[in-house]
Amino acid sequence: MSLDKNSIDFEIGKLGVEAHMFWEKPEVRAAFNEICKKWFFNDCKAYVKTTIDISEDSQNPNPTDNTNPSMAIVVSQKEKVQSVELGFVEKLIEMWRLRKRILEDKAEILVDGTLAKYGYKAGETLMNRTLTYRSSYVSRVFKARNKAITLEERKRGALIMYENYICQYKAILLQCEKDFDLMINVRLYKEIVIPFFNVKHGQYAAVALTRCGANLMLRKVWDAFINK
Repeated sequence: MSLDKNSIDFEIGKLGVEAHMFWEKPEVRAAFNEICKKWFFNDCKAYVKTTIDISEDSQNPNPTDNTNPSMAIVVSQKEKVQSVELGFVEKLIEMWRLRKRILEDKAEILVDGTLAKYGYKAGETLMNRTLTYRSSYVSRVFKARNKAITLEERKRGALIMYENYICQYKAILLQCEKDFDLMINVRLYKEIVIPFFNVKHGQYAAVALTRCGANLMLRKVWDAFINK
């Protein structure tokens, strides 16, 4: 099971109409839409750029017991702190943006060796940190040196930024894989199927309902991703 369109269509075609009817019940549909809303977009201000506390006492002591990575509640000695993470669809959007940025930055580095977005003047900054006076002569002496230092730093910084984008992409991809596996194989069954499912139907029916719900969710993921 994956986000591949052909895979989703194949799964839907293999499932019986009874499985689809289960998800059309008003109470099931309402619960399903609610879990999708919370999973797709996380309301924890992930796009507000403030400092995140990642000290030891703010880490989750039992990361394997967490059933909702995007809304993890971590315990510190003083208070409970909500971890800041993107929702599943927000992660997919960021991955798309990162892929585009990685390709653009790679092309720019290959041509210029630097990135226009990184304009840090390392030479002048370091010179000013060492000078305790003003001197036109010394400034002229340092001009060529400052230029060389700045260029070297910009080349080094460009590579670091490029590698950071790749690191971000791989980290978000790992999160998506974990979130996806947990939602499809655990949460959907426990939070939707079990509460509204009649046990007399048997385990095979439960599996069919879960597979059907998973495919409905994947279609909603695509819809949310495209229309975001």
